[in-house]
Amino acid sequence: MARESHSGNPPNEMLVHLGSQVARAAEARSGTAHRERQVLEAINTVLHKALMCHSQADLAHTCLNVAQDLTGAAFGFMGLLNSSGRLDVVAITDPGWSACHMADPDLPRRIRNMKLRGLFGWVLKNGRSLMANDPATHPVAVGLPPGHPRLDSFLGVPLSLADEAIGIIGLGNKPEGFQQGDRLSLEQLSPVMVEALMRKRAESALVSAHENLERQVHERTIELQQTNQVLQREVARRRKVEEKLMLRWQRLAAIFSSFPEIIAVSDPDDHSILFASEPLARRLGGEPLGTPCYQTVLGNDAPCHKCMAQRAEPPGQPHCWEHYHPVHERYYFMVSQTIKWPESPERVLTIAIDISSRKQAEQELERSRETLARKARELKRSNVELEQFAYMVSHDLQEPLRAVSGFMALLQRQHASDLSPSANEFIQYARDGARRMQRMIENLLELSRVQIHDQALATVDSRQVLLQAVEALRISIQESRARVTSDSLPLVIGDRSQMLRLFHNLVGNAIKFAGDSPPQVHVSATTQDGWATFTVRDNGVGIDPRHHERIFGVFQRLRTRPDVRGDGVGLAICKRIVQLTGGRIWVESSPGQGAAFKFTMPLPGPEPSGKLMP
Repeated sequence: MARESHSGNPPNEMLVHLGSQVARAAEARSGTAHRERQVLEAINTVLHKALMCHSQADLAHTCLNVAQDLTGAAFGFMGLLNSSGRLDVVAITDPGWSACHMADPDLPRRIRNMKLRGLFGWVLKNGRSLMANDPATHPVAVGLPPGHPRLDSFLGVPLSLADEAIGIIGLGNKPEGFQQGDRLSLEQLSPVMVEALMRKRAESALVSAHENLERQVHERTIELQQTNQVLQREVARRRKVEEKLMLRWQRLAAIFSSFPEIIAVSDPDDHSILFASEPLARRLGGEPLGTPCYQTVLGNDAPCHKCMAQRAEPPGQPHCWEHYHPVHERYYFMVSQTIKWPESPERVLTIAIDISSRKQAEQELERSRETLARKARELKRSNVELEQFAYMVSHDLQEPLRAVSGFMALLQRQHASDLSPSANEFIQYARDGARRMQRMIENLLELSRVQIHDQALATVDSRQVLLQAVEALRISIQESRARVTSDSLPLVIGDRSQMLRLFHNLVGNAIKFAGDSPPQVHVSATTQDGWATFTVRDNGVGIDPRHHERIFGVFQRLRTRPDVRGDGVGLAICKRIVQLTGGRIWVESSPGQGAAFKFTMPLPGPEPSGKLMP
């Protein structure tokens, strides 16, 4: 019995040991089953709530909360890799960020583009889970930012798609530390999270694409509506343009129908007429379309050289010539040029303007010119003969006057004692009349000699001529205490010697016919339209307006100053000098108000500078 009892002890101990192993195995199976139930419930929760989440961020927060409930972690985060290979945090729970001492407490909620380093960087780079219940001492740890809450434990599981890590779910600060079961549970849950996230991303992309499509459809609809409105406005505008063009064509056709000139459009190759105005059709007695233009319009038997010359001209350049139509017996002014035509880029437009009346007028004018030229030659010859006659007459008249004056002087000298006082007085009257007659003949001779030849015309400095005239009048100026001044005077075209005589006569008259005060003479000039207008103004006795024209006649002297000598020829000479340059002379004056003699002369160029004369 004792032997049996001794020999039975080992089997009992083995049974006890095997029982404990069985109990532990049963307990392990019971724990595994419990964990698997929790994982299954977590999977169901993720899949169920994924249907109600509106965005990937909402789903990430849901997955993160389920993972925390599954493992008992205090907080966690979920991040996805971006296109640059860095991490963007899409969901994070609050372990007490509001109580931390970070410079920016909201920073963890908007972390983007993080470099892959530390614990989460190891998980993403290696594509494997990492569990560390003393993370600070882990070899890959890089520490936490200043003020970050304390990290007592860490569990990181990669989020993989097609065996490639696309993100990470990280949990932290489980009170008793993370176990292998936590890692296994999270690894089993992570594919479901990835699948839900990808579906949500696809749904979001689909929604976004649908919204974008609806927006594009809406925008395109608006664009089409706007385009339709633009097209409607364009159609209305073109309709108005067509109506205006039609109205313009109708007006143009009405003008062409009433236009008296001949208008034709022809083909430059075969010279056939493509368009003809109604006057041409009426003149020909029928529509000339298709007939040769050189025959219909010009009356020729073959194309003329003008057509060839027209084709040699640059496009759009008109070619003009005069043409005599042998059939119509009319002269025409022809205008021809190449134009664009609706059916072809090159056609020839020809316009024929009847100039027969003008040609007749030109011929009559030419005959008139020949007549005028002949009369001008005759007049020139007559003037020469008249000048010669005046010169001979003046000399022939002076000889008997000198004889009369000489014999009267001889009679008075030799027989003064034999003559009565009245006879001596009569002899003196005869001698004075002879002298006046001689002066008048001399003045007429001087007037006949006033002429300006073409070779004498030149640019004259009128101020220098005035200075020369004033110098010639120096004695008269000094005796009368006169003052002669001038403004800036221009260069003019004229005969210097005749202009000197002009200024000498006008300034001399101003000094002769002064009033009671010393003479004041001022010479000025203005320029306009190629002419210079001179003014010689004085403070003399003035002239009655009734005599303004008369004083420029020969021997027309006003007896305002009996003590002043003069024969009334000086102003006539001035008038002739001015008229020979193409100008005119006149006077503006009133009695007692002085006189302003004005005359015009042609300009050659700009005015020179000038000062008052001394």
